[in-house]
Amino acid sequence: MIQNIEEKLNESASAASLLRWASLFAASLVAALFIYVALSRMFYPYEIEFEEGDLFLGSLRVLDGKSLYPSPDSDPSFVPVLYVPLYYWANALFMLALGKKLWVMRLVSTLCACGIAALTASVAKRSGAKSTHAATSGLMFLCFFSASGFWFDLARVDMMFMLFALGAFYILSVQDASNRRLLLAGALLVAATYIKQPGIFFAASATLFLMTRNFKRGFAFGAACLSAILLIGLAYHVQTDGQFTFFTLTLGSSHEISLSRLLNPVPWLKATWPLVLAMMVAIALHGKGERAKFAPWIFYLLACVPAALLPWSKVGFYLNNLIPLFSALCILAALADKNIVRFFMICQAVILLHNPAFQIPDPSMREDGARLIQSLAEDAGSTYLLDHSYYSWLAGKPTWPKGMFIAEAQKADRPPPRKLVEMIDKVEFDRIIVDLMPPFDFFSSRIMRRYKVSDKLTSPPQALTGALIYPKFIMTPVKIIQLLQFDQGAPTGWMLQGDRFISPLLPDFCASISFEIEGDAGSSVRLYAGDRVIAQTGGVPGKSALRTRWLTDSCTEKGCRIVVRNLKQFDDGRMSVKNLNLEF
Repeated sequence: MIQNIEEKLNESASAASLLRWASLFAASLVAALFIYVALSRMFYPYEIEFEEGDLFLGSLRVLDGKSLYPSPDSDPSFVPVLYVPLYYWANALFMLALGKKLWVMRLVSTLCACGIAALTASVAKRSGAKSTHAATSGLMFLCFFSASGFWFDLARVDMMFMLFALGAFYILSVQDASNRRLLLAGALLVAATYIKQPGIFFAASATLFLMTRNFKRGFAFGAACLSAILLIGLAYHVQTDGQFTFFTLTLGSSHEISLSRLLNPVPWLKATWPLVLAMMVAIALHGKGERAKFAPWIFYLLACVPAALLPWSKVGFYLNNLIPLFSALCILAALADKNIVRFFMICQAVILLHNPAFQIPDPSMREDGARLIQSLAEDAGSTYLLDHSYYSWLAGKPTWPKGMFIAEAQKADRPPPRKLVEMIDKVEFDRIIVDLMPPFDFFSSRIMRRYKVSDKLTSPPQALTGALIYPKFIMTPVKIIQLLQFDQGAPTGWMLQGDRFISPLLPDFCASISFEIEGDAGSSVRLYAGDRVIAQTGGVPGKSALRTRWLTDSCTEKGCRIVVRNLKQFDDGRMSVKNLNLEF
């Protein structure tokens, strides 16, 4: 039936011409929205997505000659995200030429996205497609800007990663590639792996493709790529005393995979169904002999599937994870210079049409950012922006690691930077600015022991895509009016009843309670208002000490009491509940 539709379309020259130019116009229109948004926000000095600033600070570390993977003992100012180093190095080179500005990294991503579009068009042209179809195919990739979560121009790794991976397959797709081509393609695949870890899927798939043509040559190619990847990784492992391996392998592998999300095709199929149909039609309409040109790109698709769906199935997933799938579908559709394929391309462009206005920062957002930076610069005290140290850098202040990265590493048993922990415990920061109300992890619960929320930022700069969180709450040190420890029995004024320590009524001016409770299943702390329990928690075996705070504003006119129960004494004399503080 598909063959009959294509033949009927070919019978009418006017219909064929209309489809060719209509598909080019539709793709051009939607792709132009990407260019418009990218240029409109490239020089916006604040974060469009809340990890942009962290990758920028990582590139600055390269320029400053500092390690990207410091140990918890060596550097309290930086904890990396789980990326490999080449992206930082590449952007550092551009910064040397253009300056230490966030827009430089956005420019690099925008150019890489355009490079992917150009390579896609070249694949179509090299397969014998008309110039209009080749141009449509390239522009079609840029149309997926909205489906990616508006990610193509951000200071993130995805565009550079895909350009290198696609470039390698573009080189290998020619018949009987020379040794020089194989060497260049291998270098690109190794580089892609050191821009983003899923590059290993492309190296493996390229090896399998070459082995189908010449087993010995393909095997040698794969062995060379794998050797280079392992040797570079070993060098980084030794140089960083294992920190590189922890952040780039151990940390990512510790994330659980959600099978329900992994096996659910709805999110990506909803955005790509016209090109999925176009790909199937493209292969069906070509005879057996013609299908050889699809072979390298089928292997490219085989790499794109795990490169997209594996991170999509893990914590922190977002639409940008699906970019490899978008690229593969555009390539396979590009190989078919068919009228029915052009029809599906028009449908795809229509689906991806969007209003770009809400992705462009307005003047008020710039004013909000400028106010925050000015307040940071003028503040004589010490401030820790828990998840936005880039703003501290803009204000000329010391930068500290992202709380989210610290917490994520701590879940995988890497301690936070020791000097930073000491500074928090000694209340050396005058204020800590957080996005969310702690505690939500063990690191922020440590902050809760010494700091309380005292104010809110007015109109902070907000993210436009990704996790829509931004600096919000100002935490300041608490004043401890009583610190209680249970090593020597019941503190003064407390009663001991069996295995329970019961406090006297809390004073009216006591605003909150904070404490640590270590991992003993029988230990618990409860806050009573009269006979009613209004807050409680217990120890969890095998976990680090939990530090938390309870506010006492829920206490009734009867007052509040604290009950500490079933303490366990450790071998070193510590108690399982310790450092219970009354504060205001």
